[in-house]
Amino acid sequence: MVDVYVAGYLTKETKGRFNKIEEMLTRYDCTVFNPARCEFDVASKAELDFAMLDRAKVLFVVTDRVSIGTFIEIGYMICRKLRGDDVKIVVCYFGDDKYKGIKTVKFIKRYCPMTVYVDFVTDDLGEALDKVLKLLGCR
Repeated sequence: MVDVYVAGYLTKETKGRFNKIEEMLTRYDCTVFNPARCEFDVASKAELDFAMLDRAKVLFVVTDRVSIGTFIEIGYMICRKLRGDDVKIVVCYFGDDKYKGIKTVKFIKRYCPMTVYVDFVTDDLGEALDKVLKLLGCR
């Protein structure tokens, strides 16, 4: 079982952020799957990603942009919820788009139907990390 699957749009900058998030969560004895550490061909990485998603208790999305891969990961966890798995979804979106930060969070909560299955949405990374730890019973 994996406690947390960290997801989001991967770039050189976000890989560093994912690594820091992994370090912070492991301090609380959480097991973390960090896709930023995986260097495989696309097919092998996809198999590993879905195997880890299937074992994760919490999907922790940390992103500054919308990406199809992140939507697939969220959709997969929603499917797990619908089949009765006790999983949680936490989204930290701090996008640099026309809506800017908290406005985007309010927009997502109001207009995106999938958010009824998302447990927590914020634009504050510290707040999101705290929520993940609470959901896992670490705080």
